[in-house]
Amino acid sequence: MTDNKPKKTDPLTPEEMIEATDMFMERFNIVQHRMSGLAKTEDILKVMENVAKLGHKLRAEKAEEKRLERFGFVKNAELDAIDKALDKEGETPGTEPANFYLADF
Repeated sequence: MTDNKPKKTDPLTPEEMIEATDMFMERFNIVQHRMSGLAKTEDILKVMENVAKLGHKLRAEKAEEKRLERFGFVKNAELDAIDKALDKEGETPGTEPANFYLADF
């Protein structure tokens, strides 16, 4: 059996080159447009590299923030449900629930 999957070191196919070129040029044009018309290609490439690093950092921060928000929401919802259940268990008609604190013992 032969494996048709290309290795990492195999040359890119023309289709892969076209796809990569389209992606690169789109990003290059975005940065070039934002810089002055006098910017050299070398300068644009340096800015692209820094913008890409910043973009990856921002993506990671957003993902971490979203993960922490979700974790906190789930945990708070569970704690609220437990508190409500405990409050209902401790209630007797006509009395207020007793609050005990570690300092009381």
